[in-house]
Amino acid sequence: MKEVYWGCYRFDPDAPCAPIVLTAETVGPETSVQPPPSVTCFAGNGIVRFPALQARLESAGLSHRVGVYPRADAIARLGERMLRQGEGVDATEALPVYIRDDVARPARPVVTGLS
Repeated sequence: MKEVYWGCYRFDPDAPCAPIVLTAETVGPETSVQPPPSVTCFAGNGIVRFPALQARLESAGLSHRVGVYPRADAIARLGERMLRQGEGVDATEALPVYIRDDVARPARPVVTGLS
């Protein structure tokens, strides 16, 4: 869809499993990526698809952290921390966040060739 999913976070070295949200999770064209001035680096598996975005971020002084990607095991660590802090929820309320909820809907009517 030629869009990038992005968000900005700060990590405290004393609490590496507790990212602090700096921007909302967002999806949009590469031009929509506007990190706040406090951001110093970027990472992720989508950056290779957007060389102009990478060049723009690097020219703004941000460094690219090659090989740093979201990992599934981070969910377990985040969940453990949340449970310890009393932030757990009932299993029926543990729902994924969908940044874009219209992925399955076609952008225009589908032509099947059938009458």
